[in-house]
Amino acid sequence: MGLPGQPSTPANSARRRYRFRQGSCERPSSILQADDAINYGAIGTIIGHEITHGYDDSGANFDALGNLKNWWTEAIEEFRRALTSVINQFSVSRAERAHLQGKLVSGESIADLGGLLLIRLRISESR
Repeated sequence: MGLPGQPSTPANSARRRYRFRQGSCERPSSILQADDAINYGAIGTIIGHEITHGYDDSGANFDALGNLKNWWTEAIEEFRRALTSVINQFSVSRAERAHLQGKLVSGESIADLGGLLLIRLRISESR
């Protein structure tokens, strides 16, 4: 359980449901009168992160109906190459003096990168 201002977003892979704590949509997370980039960066990255979990190394194992099923075709090899790249990148990252193990954080790493990418695309579209 997080603090009131922290998102709590347990995803249900079978039903693709996401829940956000009320505090994640309040100041300072979003300031409705702020520039779009600030609002997208605040709450948009959280939402983008959670959506991306549906396509990470775990979520990709479920089809659109939530069934455990390999729905990837030839794209799986490209995904695996990209996943190896993410694992390697996060294996050399350091967070508060702790060495990250890229394989253990790959799902969160993919979701973080995906959330940032989705927001970057949206900001580009809004200009």
